Amino acid sequence: AETGSVMIRFMAPFAYMVLLFMGTMTISQGLLTSVIEEKNSRVVEVLLSAVSPFQLMGGKILGMVCVGALLMAIWGFVGYRGAQTRDMGYLVTGAHLTYVALYFIPGFLLMAAFLAAAGAACNTIKEAQSMAAPLTILSIVPMMLWWLIMLNPNSVLSVTLSYIPPITPSVMSLRVCADPRIPMFQVVTTLIVLWTAVLAMIWLAGKIFRVGVLMYGKPPSFKELCRWLRYT
Repeated sequence: AETGSVMIRFMAPFAYMVLLFMGTMTISQGLLTSVIEEKNSRVVEVLLSAVSPFQLMGGKILGMVCVGALLMAIWGFVGYRGAQTRDMGYLVTGAHLTYVALYFIPGFLLMAAFLAAAGAACNTIKEAQSMAAPLTILSIVPMMLWWLIMLNPNSVLSVTLSYIPPITPSVMSLRVCADPRIPMFQVVTTLIVLWTAVLAMIWLAGKIFRVGVLMYGKPPSFKELCRWLRYT
């Protein structure tokens, strides 16, 4: 029984990270699909006659954030009640759920903005997934290193990974749930870095979305994307 209790303690931080990762990736993928479908069906052209490209992109992202937040709230409530029922409330606390929520929202916004831009620049899901592949691969790094991060949440590796925006939410949720004594200044500074990256990505995505959503044909090269960013 003691061995099982120790194993549960070890697996609980991993469960928080997986919850955050799945909530971000699965829902944001729906944004990518909807953008491409509307672009190919020419529905987006009708929508753009009523709103600006940035308003359209912003509305889609905010809508998905609300869906994701609701889903995470349901999962969190179920987990909290389940832990309380089994006398494991120490594994699912209000502090843990608060940290997950603090990192989920900017993490989701970052991923959603990137996928919205990829969907606008491409014509098929396969093309968009290829464009998003580097970010997707980077996102699974915490999954591969979760054991090292959890055992040494204050190591140089763990702290360094915490300041890489695409994986900041996963790494920090793992760290704070593994060790509640994580320095508060690291929580604050990682959130500042993450939100800065979110604002930058939304600005970049808005530039790409404005041009790419009405472009058809082969997906743009990196050079063409840079040219789109220079458009006023």
